[in-house]
Amino acid sequence: MARRLTPHVANFGREIWDNGAVNTSWQWFNKTLPVTLVNAQLLCYITAVLNLIQGGALSGALPLLFTLGLIGGAAGIANEQKWGYGLALVVSVSIVALQLILLQLEVLRFPWILNFMFDVAIVALLVHPMSRNHQRIWFK
Repeated sequence: MARRLTPHVANFGREIWDNGAVNTSWQWFNKTLPVTLVNAQLLCYITAVLNLIQGGALSGALPLLFTLGLIGGAAGIANEQKWGYGLALVVSVSIVALQLILLQLEVLRFPWILNFMFDVAIVALLVHPMSRNHQRIWFK
């Protein structure tokens, strides 16, 4: 007597071979991206949070736009959107350029150099060939 194969039922009442729909929901952090983009996301979020904690984001319209731009860019990168990559790149390059223009050599002194290093690191991670190639090929 041959045994009849029956599908096993998972906890949610679906059969095991029924995988359901692919998750297409919004995410804030994507750890499956290349390491350069993962680190760029992380640094964008850290920089934005530090700006909020230090009160720099609330000191005017431009710092607030930069902070919101970093958050939006990181979220866009996490969801593999070309606009997110572009936004993060434009905002981070603008921050570095503005620091160099306004502070000149003062940017290399102690309190400013820490912020400057974070901002340069974000730009370096975003323009890295691995990041550029991945966003060019895979981002929508």
